[in-house]
Amino acid sequence: SPKPGPYVKEMNDAATFYTNRVLKDYKNRYVAKLQYPLARKQSINHTSRVHTYIKEHHTTGLSWSKTGPVASPMSMRSVLTSGSCLSPPPPPPPPPGPPPIFDTEPAKDEGTASRSALFAQLNQGEAITKGLRHVSDDQKTHKNPSLRAQGPPVRSPTKSHTPSPTSPKNSPQQNHAPVLELEGKKWRVEYQEDKNDLVINNTELKQVAYIFKCNKSTLQIKGKINSITIDNCKKFGLVFDNVVGIVEVINSRDIQIQV
Repeated sequence: SPKPGPYVKEMNDAATFYTNRVLKDYKNRYVAKLQYPLARKQSINHTSRVHTYIKEHHTTGLSWSKTGPVASPMSMRSVLTSGSCLSPPPPPPPPPGPPPIFDTEPAKDEGTASRSALFAQLNQGEAITKGLRHVSDDQKTHKNPSLRAQGPPVRSPTKSHTPSPTSPKNSPQQNHAPVLELEGKKWRVEYQEDKNDLVINNTELKQVAYIFKCNKSTLQIKGKINSITIDNCKKFGLVFDNVVGIVEVINSRDIQIQV
């Protein structure tokens, strides 16, 4: 779909339309530009003959003879290998040039010597442990309590993921001064603790509010601003009148919002 005959005719009509349009537009101005449209009109005439042939022999697509001889594998191979159908194979590529010569003999000798020494050590078998020094029981930490008292605490591999007493997570948090100020077009509300009377007045549409690290506090924003972002806050309450964009809450918990 569509059928071959109507499709060829449709394409032929479209080519004729645009060819005539070019001939009309450039008839008296650019003679050189008319060479291709004129040649195209001759091609269109051939296409009309193709359309007639398709209507007679291939109305629904390519059709094959049901009574003709069946091609054997030998005949197909002879057709494929004949010179009339296929062009001769391209000549083989030229042989590669000689490999580059580098002066790598000293490095090769050193690498060979080191590998030989390594394999010689590995091939000793049980004799490879003869060079190890014997450790008596009084020198073993797990059998000598005095050594355990002297040395640093040994962490078990199975408990490597447990936080140590000196881990940064348990270290006291650094105190920051609370912030409530307008910086350009951005209201900064940061590090507020146990403050329930925070208020922002005199707002504008182009201003945004960024609330960061505020705990157990409440903020009221009067008027209409662009957007509000709450980041890393806990047990925080927000009351606002209106916002142009969105109110975004990031990495926070126990947040209450009222509009």
